[in-house]
Amino acid sequence: MYEKQIDLKRAFIAHLKDNPEDKIFVKFALCYSEDAHETAYAYGFAPKLRAVERFEDGWVMVVMDDVSHQYRWMRKPLKKKVYQAAEKALALLHKDGYVHGDVRETNIMVKRDGVDSEDLGEIILVDFDWAGKENTVRYPSNITLNHPDIPRPESVERGGLISSAHDVEMLRLLS
Repeated sequence: MYEKQIDLKRAFIAHLKDNPEDKIFVKFALCYSEDAHETAYAYGFAPKLRAVERFEDGWVMVVMDDVSHQYRWMRKPLKKKVYQAAEKALALLHKDGYVHGDVRETNIMVKRDGVDSEDLGEIILVDFDWAGKENTVRYPSNITLNHPDIPRPESVERGGLISSAHDVEMLRLLS
């Protein structure tokens, strides 16, 4: 059962029909890397993924745990400990051959009670829409380049391959 829409986007807070206490986050996207999300979850820096359903028209419905009661979106500039935790998370994702592709403050969430350590559990990454295997996944052709609100490395190109170096540089641009 849908409860509310998030910021006029294709994202919603909902709950299971039989259990109103079991909150979920539902989003609709044109692509999504279930594998990258599951890898991040296995390391402890992503919400639990409940389902990914791909529709014939190309849309993907992604259902995961709602963690908004535990985590909040990060804001620039990133605090040193948040940066270090995100850096560790990305290093683990990259070690397994995955890239995120859209590392920015709206895709990094921090525990509501603050980051008191550099543990990965203090931050989570969300929005694995552009994620996937390095040197395989590409940026969308309609990506906004050189937008002041979303700084990206100069080497990012529309339709270009997403690299781990891009992820690292985007994180650096947040500090």
